[in-house]
Amino acid sequence: MTHAGEAHRWADQLDNLVARIAPRFGHIESRRYARAYLQDLLSPRDFSYSAILLYGRRGGE
Repeated sequence: MTHAGEAHRWADQLDNLVARIAPRFGHIESRRYARAYLQDLLSPRDFSYSAILLYGRRGGE
């Protein structure tokens, strides 16, 4: 399987996971944060975008 094929498969699986847990979040913004967190958590990289989002959110309160 090519890298592009793996990326599409990974994105589809993430979409399925997000669709399964979406009803637990009442607001679209909460769903977006959950998706960003999961995407970051499952991504094989060092840069933590969701942590920056969450820190920035808390820091702005």
